[in-house]
Amino acid sequence: MTAEPLVSVITPSFNGAEFMRTALDSILSQDYPSLELIVMDGGSTDATLDILRSYGDRVQWRSEKDSGQSDALNKGFALAKGDLLTWLNADDYFVPGAVSRAVQVFAQNAGVALVYGRLRLVERDGTFRSYDRLVREAPYEELLHWDNLVGQPGVFFTREAWLACGPLSGVDHYAMDWDLWIKIAARFPIKYVDQDFAAFRIYPEAKSSSGGLPRLEEIRLMLERNGSRAPHLYYKIGLWHYNANHMQEARRYLFQALRRSPSPRIRRKTLQLIAKSYAGGALVEIGRTVHRDIRAARKRRPSVDRGPDSYTE
Repeated sequence: MTAEPLVSVITPSFNGAEFMRTALDSILSQDYPSLELIVMDGGSTDATLDILRSYGDRVQWRSEKDSGQSDALNKGFALAKGDLLTWLNADDYFVPGAVSRAVQVFAQNAGVALVYGRLRLVERDGTFRSYDRLVREAPYEELLHWDNLVGQPGVFFTREAWLACGPLSGVDHYAMDWDLWIKIAARFPIKYVDQDFAAFRIYPEAKSSSGGLPRLEEIRLMLERNGSRAPHLYYKIGLWHYNANHMQEARRYLFQALRRSPSPRIRRKTLQLIAKSYAGGALVEIGRTVHRDIRAARKRRPSVDRGPDSYTE
C-alpha cells in the first residue's frame, strides 16, 4: 500500500435528495487529499440528479436502474480505483477527519484488512442520539454467532479483502454488509478503533428501521449460510412473534435460541419470554400496559442532554 493510498467512497442512492448534500459534503470536506467519490444512483425521480450536477467534476456519478443496493454498490466498486474502499449511504455522513484517521490505522497495523470505529446514531435532522452500543471490539466468533458488531458507515477495507471476499450478496436486501464482514474476518485480521468515524440516521422510513420480520428472517438465513448458530437472531424473531401475540410461534423460535448456546444475558431474557408466553395474551397485554405507563412517566421527568462529548457507556 502506498504512503498516501487512494480511498474510494461509493454512495448508493435512490430518491435520497433530502440528505444527499450532507452526505456528499461530509466526504468532500475530509482533510485527506487522495479521495475518490462515486455516486451510484438508481434512477432517482426527485432532486437527486440536480444536486449531483451542482458538484461538477468533484463527484463521479451514474444514474441508471439497478436491482437494489447491493447491485449498485457492486457496480460502484467495479469502477473504483482505490487501495482502500468504503461505502456511505446517502442518508448517513462521515465525521470530520474520519478518512485520515482510518488511513493512519491501516498504516500502523500491517496486514489488517478492515478497520471500523464508533458509530454515532443521530435523528433525522442530525441531532446526536447515542452511540451504537453494539459496535465494539470482539472476536470473530461473536461477529459470526451473536451480533453485527461492525457499524457499516464507519468501515474501511482493503481492495485485497474486497477481491477475496466480495462482491456483496445479491440475495440479501438487509444483511449484505454483515455477510461481507463475516467473510473478511474469517480470512483477514480486522481492527476496531475507539474513535468516531460516521453517523447513522435513525428515522421511520430507513431500511433498517422498517424491515420488520422479513429483515430478521433474512439475517437469520445469511448467518446460517455462513455456518452460524444464530442464537440471538432466533431470540429476536421469537421476541417479534411474542410482541405480535403469536405465542406458539414465539416459543418455537425461543426454544431454538436456547438450543443454540446464547450468551447468558440472552438466555435469561429467552427464559423470561417463554414463561410469559404461557401466561396468555390477556395477562401479557396487562404487563405491557403497565410497562408503557412506567416508561411514559419516566419520560416526563426533567432530564439533561449531556451531548455526545460527555456520553459514557
